[in-house]
Formats: sequence, C-alpha cells, structure tokens
Amino acid sequence: MKPSKQERNCIMLALNSHYTCTQLTAERLAEHIGISVRHLNNLCHAYFGKTPSKLIQWYRIQKALEFYSTIGKEHFVCSMV
Repeated sequence: MKPSKQERNCIMLALNSHYTCTQLTAERLAEHIGISVRHLNNLCHAYFGKTPSKLIQWYRIQKALEFYSTIGKEHFVCSMV
C-alpha cells in the first residue's frame, strides 16, 4: 500500500528542513515527523523505493547538484550543502 500524499509531503518537508544537519539519521528524521522508525522505513520503501538513510543521501546529492547548477563550479563549495 502506498503512503498518502500527506505522508510523502511530511517526509519531504522534514528532509528539506533538516538535510544540512550532519547528524540526520533515520531515527532523527522519524522524530521530526513524529512517527516510528519502522513506519518511516515502510513509507520510504513504499513511496521512494529506498531506505530512509538512502533517501537522505539521495536528497543531499540532489540539493548539491541543484546548487552546483545554480551558482556554477567556480563558486561552489561542498560545505554549502
């Protein structure tokens, strides 16, 4: 069963708000959303086809690519992501 759009939006909102935190884990992401780690794991697999950890990693890479394409390689620094 796929999660609702509201659940997906909660995950994405929490990711967007906390992806720069170096201590962001599946446990912390679940805390921010207000659900159990097991439920987060089930939602991530159902909607994104990834574990929460892989989703966090993927999201950070997407943001890095977005920043890189926006500001160009001359001004891009990894600490910006």
